[in-house]
Amino acid sequence: MNRGQRVFALVLLLASTAGTSCFGQVGSGFEIFGGASGCWAHLGTDLGQRALSGWEAGTTVNIGQRFDVVAQLSGLYGAPELDHIRVNTSFHSLLLGIGFRPLGARSISPFAHVLAGPTRVRGALEGFDETAQADFKLSGAAGAGVDWRPDSRWGLRLVQVDWLFTNSALFDGAVQQHFRLSAGVLVHPFGD
Repeated sequence: MNRGQRVFALVLLLASTAGTSCFGQVGSGFEIFGGASGCWAHLGTDLGQRALSGWEAGTTVNIGQRFDVVAQLSGLYGAPELDHIRVNTSFHSLLLGIGFRPLGARSISPFAHVLAGPTRVRGALEGFDETAQADFKLSGAAGAGVDWRPDSRWGLRLVQVDWLFTNSALFDGAVQQHFRLSAGVLVHPFGD
């Protein structure tokens, strides 16, 4: 099991073992998300725009009829080439924020969210681990999507679209904008 899979399993374990008393009306207001993610990332002037792929996991806790507290953990990976040398690149983010569901909890539920938190960006020339560089900075995301919940326990995140904002010194030091798409499975561990 690689590091990303271990982190994903840990998030699911912690979220599923949380007690119902911590979240108030949990039956319809607590969900776990896990899925795949793809990102069109801006990696600075040397590497340009490149595709990264990875995973995303998260939890959502309903705090009102239409508002949520959202936590997302994600990993994105790629190995773009620079002068015929692969640059192993990874992004790991832990983002927290507020979500909004304009229609409330329904079987088809559009949502939007604004998130912020730390992101670790790492790059290393393939075969030269001593060239590895990483930084750990505050980043943000704004996004929207659609969930489908056919029953009280399971559902699907049909699509989630996010604009990620990072300011990694590895990629020109300015604010970088990345376009991310995610989809996956929703679990409502406490049902309705």
